Amino acid sequence: MIILLEHFYVVTRKGFYFVSKERDIEGNPTLIELQKNRKIVGGSYVGIMRSGIILYNNNSSQKLPDPYSVRSDLVTSSIVALFFKKDTAKKVFDKLQNREKIEKDFLNENEEVVREIGTEHPVFILSELDPVFP
Repeated sequence: MIILLEHFYVVTRKGFYFVSKERDIEGNPTLIELQKNRKIVGGSYVGIMRSGIILYNNNSSQKLPDPYSVRSDLVTSSIVALFFKKDTAKKVFDKLQNREKIEKDFLNENEEVVREIGTEHPVFILSELDPVFP
């Protein structure tokens, strides 16, 4: 039995976010900009790429397009890293805002989150054209 990642946190150049596969009444996955306590809606899929996060729909019966190909709908700035825990994401975001150096061990979690999302997640779609980490 495959266990899918339920949620994660994203730190970008300008904010930090909570992302969940849980859908609201309209069928949108959850994306909350935490520092502003603002919910962002706009699509059935969460596209994750280095240049940012998008919410988008698939309007064809063919394979879901790579998020990079529909990147005009970016809702965040470029991604610094992905995290499992809110407190870790907040620490990194605060360091960014204060222009402090971010320790590499904070960023190691990014690779683990990407691995947990994988290539078959039904909601979180990792870009192959603009990967979160090379």
